[in-house]
Amino acid sequence: MKNYASELLIDKVVIVGGGSLGQLHCAVVREILPSAEICLASSSGRTSPLADVHVHNFEEMLEAQFYPQIGIICSSTDRHMDDAIALAKMGVHLLIEKPLCLDATRFEELVKIRDEKKLTMCVGYNLRYVPSIRALKEMIQHRELGRLLHVKVDVGQYLPDWSPGVSYKESIAASAHRGGGVLMELSHEIDYLQWIFGPMIVKHSSLYHKSDMDIDVEDLAIFELVFFDPRRGTPIPISVTMDFCRRSCHRTCTVFGDKGTAEWDGVNQVLHHYIAESRTSQMKVIQMDGVRNESYKRQFAAFLKSIRMGQTVGCSIEDGLSTVKLINTIRSASGFEPPNGLIDYFDS
Repeated sequence: MKNYASELLIDKVVIVGGGSLGQLHCAVVREILPSAEICLASSSGRTSPLADVHVHNFEEMLEAQFYPQIGIICSSTDRHMDDAIALAKMGVHLLIEKPLCLDATRFEELVKIRDEKKLTMCVGYNLRYVPSIRALKEMIQHRELGRLLHVKVDVGQYLPDWSPGVSYKESIAASAHRGGGVLMELSHEIDYLQWIFGPMIVKHSSLYHKSDMDIDVEDLAIFELVFFDPRRGTPIPISVTMDFCRRSCHRTCTVFGDKGTAEWDGVNQVLHHYIAESRTSQMKVIQMDGVRNESYKRQFAAFLKSIRMGQTVGCSIEDGLSTVKLINTIRSASGFEPPNGLIDYFDS
């Protein structure tokens, strides 16, 4: 992994949000930019031993004469757009944690500031930097599975098991107004599907609240997407199941082709490949040490590369908007009311 940090003059980084992701980003920045000053902006007053400056908001940050070149936004989803625009107006390059936003009505304002100030903005979908799923993408690009037939995605874990020792009721995932629910929290799947297969449409969807958990969001989503074979133009269905209910931790993507089948196991970092002609199976274990933390390091390195190159490497804010837009369409098709602000923006 090339060290692009050495080619950039970055000495101040602000991390917005002091939760688990904010703490993780503090560690990543400290490792990759060891001499940079880190400001942790947490409205709840959370702190990190790795941060040099602690504030509650941007006003306090400026009063402390802390002027960052980079901002990492990992506040609650409903705050993403306001935080992004506030920092962008200061001329700060932005890495915005997924999903991009809850209310997209100010998206064009953010784009205008980005273009006027020539800023770099990326969205944090770290699964794009996991070697095993990149291997799946390459397998499909090289047409090793032949003509694609259909795709099956299955992901889920019991919500109270996500953060042991912390009540699930306090999590963003459990709160509709903060941007929770399986569609938003597990939007990695929607991002990587579009990253691998391209644009897609919603065929049908069903959203449910099946558990006894005290949450006001969907905890089970079952829907079908369709993309089109770029060579033949034929529709290829993708069936997706997401949930907060199952007691096991599961994440798979299975791609069926007329020459074989590939199954990505995201929990164990294994790629299974069944070859139809020889009727044999191959198992590729493509692991990296500390897969979650390492993927965030690679993501941050790609962000720094984007700043140096002046063009996005990874997930752009336009990509992030496409994912939010598809989520909104899935909600609408199911009969669920989407978050405020999305219907008018996307229907205009």
